[in-house]
Amino acid sequence: QDNNCKLLYTENPLRIYANGEWLDELNVIETEVLKRLSDGESLDWAFLSNLVNETEDPETSMDLLLDSICNWVDDGWALIE
Repeated sequence: QDNNCKLLYTENPLRIYANGEWLDELNVIETEVLKRLSDGESLDWAFLSNLVNETEDPETSMDLLLDSICNWVDDGWALIE
């Protein structure tokens, strides 16, 4: 991967695009995380924990979110520094 992915979003409705492709299968938590990344902000454990703590099953939500983040790193949508 060249890690040259462009993340963009629209607000009404909130839609995330990666390299011009609408990511229509994201859940609400994934959308918020990618929105934050597209704004050039970094992620921290507190932000992720706050997002998943609002769900019915925070532990499972965090597991799924971490799997998604790993996929995004593999796809070049996110970088680990």
